[in-house]
Amino acid sequence: KNHNTFARASPVKNDDFLAAMGRPSRENVIIERENQSNLRQAMELTNGGTLNETLNKGAKRWLEKYNDSDKIITDIYFKALGRKPNDKEYKVAKEMLGKTPQENTVQDFLWAVVLLPEFQLIN
Repeated sequence: KNHNTFARASPVKNDDFLAAMGRPSRENVIIERENQSNLRQAMELTNGGTLNETLNKGAKRWLEKYNDSDKIITDIYFKALGRKPNDKEYKVAKEMLGKTPQENTVQDFLWAVVLLPEFQLIN
């Protein structure tokens, strides 16, 4: 399976998450998107089903790849933010994951990283 292929977004079905994040229907042409977040986006990011399902799948994959908190922390920070965690971030993440990471703790950690302003485009 080639993981380096790119798919066009147009054939992907528009779901609640994508609509909340500002993706228009295929029939509408827009030249500019809102750059201010709104309540609907906040609700999708805090308790939306699509994000929760994606983070759950991600947590399973990270645990299959690494069953080591240190590797999970450093690799997720590098892949998501392009950098290593600072000392404070590392300490908090280590406390969150514990010595033996579990699926639910990895999912919570992924959620925390995704909600960082550094990960999102926030003006």
